[in-house]
Amino acid sequence: MEINGKLYCSRCMRLMEMEGKCPHCGYEGVQERDASVLEEGTLLNGKYQLDAVIGKGGFGITYAAWDENLDRPVAIKEYFPSAYSHRNIDQSDDVEYLEDYKTEYLAGRLRFERESHLLVQLINTPNIVNVLDAFSENNTAYIVMEYIHGVTLTEWMKNQKLKPGQKLQIMRPVMDALVVLHKQGIVHRDLKPDNMLVEEAGTIRLIDFGAAMETQQHGDTIVLSRGYAPVEQYGKEYGRQGPWSDVYAFAAVLYELLTGEQVAESILRSQNDQTKSPATLGVKIGKKQNAALMKALSVQSEKRTQSMDEFRARLFNLSLPEDVIWRKCVQRRLLFAFAMFLIIALLTRTHPADSKDVRTAPAT
Repeated sequence: MEINGKLYCSRCMRLMEMEGKCPHCGYEGVQERDASVLEEGTLLNGKYQLDAVIGKGGFGITYAAWDENLDRPVAIKEYFPSAYSHRNIDQSDDVEYLEDYKTEYLAGRLRFERESHLLVQLINTPNIVNVLDAFSENNTAYIVMEYIHGVTLTEWMKNQKLKPGQKLQIMRPVMDALVVLHKQGIVHRDLKPDNMLVEEAGTIRLIDFGAAMETQQHGDTIVLSRGYAPVEQYGKEYGRQGPWSDVYAFAAVLYELLTGEQVAESILRSQNDQTKSPATLGVKIGKKQNAALMKALSVQSEKRTQSMDEFRARLFNLSLPEDVIWRKCVQRRLLFAFAMFLIIALLTRTHPADSKDVRTAPAT
């Protein structure tokens, strides 16, 4: 792709000296033709020139693009649920929903549009991708985000030989971001290695908030990334969703990062849990860290660490958040009150022999 007399890679958006294979990402400038994908060179919203596809999933397509107004690369996510819609660019760029799935398509589009609104609340939050714009076109919706040069945590993990403590420290800023996210009243609901991008400097950024919900919502929609989703995301009969749901998913990511093994699906663990702790598998982490991780991986949500703030504190031996201290204080006071009640009950209890009437014998 040539812009202002300079040659850029259509995929990673870096400068190139000559045409051909990109020396940075290896992209050769040719993608297999797919009639459902918008062509390179397509102009969206009058200012975004599309380039190569950099991601494609069940609910959307992500393109590299160039912002012609601000003269910078961006990433554009398009709402395109392949199960509910189709498109043939030889006829039109419009996305059409399948006849029997209008309700599902429109409901999904509303959730997609809400994603941009949620992310706007988090702009400039460290370790979370920034949303730059959002618009509707081609009978669908688009979210424009900053372009991040990096690889998914899944890819990054393949080539790393870090010690367990180093891996935990690398993930700590992500926990910090999630604490902020939860305090804003937002739950991600799809934490997994593929939704975490590791930048060249080593910083990890959270992406893909398509499943996110606000805490006042009921979260009845089933959103699953198997091996990471907590049991309550399999259906409301398993409990409410909330910040504790992200705690489970993030703990599952940490477990995989430390052990190299993925946690079994939570729905299967609810029937027969054979998950071994990292320490049992030979991972050299502290006893408190091992315990904190396993508690965060509790299948039943009520037995799980309830907040990311508390999980972070227990994992890194920090001061517990105020709500946890208050909860412990209330529990201690209730236990003390119950103990006093038992003591008083025992002291005031009369022995059966002492309850008999004692009468003076008549004089003879």
